[in-house]
Amino acid sequence: MKIKAWTLLLAALCAAAPALSEGWQGATVAGESVAVRATSGGMLEAMPLRVGQWVEPETPAGQVRLTSLFAPLEGTVAAAEPGAATAEEVLLEIAPRSPYRLRAKIQRAQNVEKGLVHGGQTLWVRCAHDGSHRAIARVTEVERDAFSAEVVGGELQIGEVVHLFLEGSFRQEDQIGVATVLPAQPVKVAAVGVVQEMHVQLGETVERGQLLCRLSETDEPAFSCGVSGLVTQVDKRPGERVERGDTLARVATDVRLEIAIDREEKDVFSVGAAFLYTTAAEDAPRPCWVSEVRTLPESGKLAVALSAKERLPIGLSIQIHEQGASQGAQE
Repeated sequence: MKIKAWTLLLAALCAAAPALSEGWQGATVAGESVAVRATSGGMLEAMPLRVGQWVEPETPAGQVRLTSLFAPLEGTVAAAEPGAATAEEVLLEIAPRSPYRLRAKIQRAQNVEKGLVHGGQTLWVRCAHDGSHRAIARVTEVERDAFSAEVVGGELQIGEVVHLFLEGSFRQEDQIGVATVLPAQPVKVAAVGVVQEMHVQLGETVERGQLLCRLSETDEPAFSCGVSGLVTQVDKRPGERVERGDTLARVATDVRLEIAIDREEKDVFSVGAAFLYTTAAEDAPRPCWVSEVRTLPESGKLAVALSAKERLPIGLSIQIHEQGASQGAQE
C-alpha cells in the first residue's frame, strides 16, 4: 500500500512540473544601447567602467583631472575664497610665519648662470653693520640680477642691510648678495578653475609645499552613467582629453535572449508569449517572454528576442523551451 501511495505522489509531482520541449538554441545579445557622455571637459583622470560591467544611473563613469594648488611659503591662512575662479583670481592669502622678507641684489650675474641661486635654496643672513643680527632665509623668486627670499628663522630689523651667504660659516667667498630687510606681506595665491576640494581653512598654519586645494576646469568634474544596464563599449582611457558631450562608453539598457526560427514558427513566437530558458551552467528553467520578432534578410529566417528578469552576460549560450499554455507578457 505504501509503495502504491509513493508512486501516485511521484506521478502527481511530475504532472505538476512543466515539461520542457527540446527547444531552440540561441545566445544572449545586447539590446538597445545608449551613450554615456562627458558633462564637462578636461583631461580624463579615471575611467572605472569595464566592458561587461552592470551599472546603475549613479555608477561613476569617470572624472577629469583636478589641478593641485600648493602653499608657496610657511605661514597662516589669512583669507580663503573657495568657489569658482573663472579668471586668474585670488583664492587664498597666506600671512608669512616670519615678519621679515628680503629683496636682494645678486653680486655676480654668473652666480645665476651657474645655478648658485635658485628657488627653494637656503641662505644664511648676517647684518652688514656689526654681524650681530643673523637669520636663515629661503629663496622664493629669482630674476636676472635680483631675487626675493623669505626669512624662516632668526632675528633681524626692518630696514637694515644684510649680506647673504651660501654657507653658515659666513666666509667672504661664499657671499652671494646684499639685501634690504622689508616687512613681510600676505602672499596672494591665485588660480583658474573651480575649487572642488579645499584642504585648509582660515587661520590654519601651513607648511611650504602643503596642499591647499584642488581645482577643475568646470563645476562638474565627475561623471555618472545615468542609466541601468550592461557596459558594451568603453571609448575613452585615462590621460585622454575629453570635451563636453564626448561619448565615454556605451551601455546596453537590456540584454536579450535571441534565437533564429523558421517563418513557419512565427505564430508560436508572438510578442508577449511566455517561454522558459536554460543555460549550460544552470539547468533550472527560468521564465522569459517574447519582446520582438524581426526578419533576418541574409537568411530569410526570423530573429526572436526574448526578455528575462535576470541580469545576464552577453554571449551566453541559452536554450529556449516551450512552456505549454502561454502565460502572457511578464513584467
